[in-house]
Amino acid sequence: MRKISGAWDEKRRAQQFELFIHIVAEAKELNDVEALLEIVMTPSEKAAIAQRLLILRMIRDGAKYGDIELELRVSPSTITKAVDLYHKHGRHNHLFNLLLDRVHYQPKPEKITSDYSDPLKNSFNVGTKAFLREEAELKAKKQQNQ
Repeated sequence: MRKISGAWDEKRRAQQFELFIHIVAEAKELNDVEALLEIVMTPSEKAAIAQRLLILRMIRDGAKYGDIELELRVSPSTITKAVDLYHKHGRHNHLFNLLLDRVHYQPKPEKITSDYSDPLKNSFNVGTKAFLREEAELKAKKQQNQ
């Protein structure tokens, strides 16, 4: 994430963050929160925050640093940074843990796509020869794209 200019004072930063918190709190529906964060966060900011949350959840569930490194493909310093931030703001840890307990997120299943084409459904390409010809064309396209 980018660094904030040192010219801004802490009071101004606190006020800006407070405004951000109030705006997020107004978004009652999940879609509203998602839309808001899409507008105000870069892809790398979203990725960094999501990664920290996953790290903290895994630590809380008993994962070792090495397991987290392998599963999330992160460096030890990334894990340490997430843990340090958690401990730095210890007065909020109880609430944070309650929120982690309440959220039972399951990723959306990936849409499975296939190159298979059923010759019986294609009235213009009926028959085994047409099917095999179409399969060969698809294979050739794949090889060209690689």
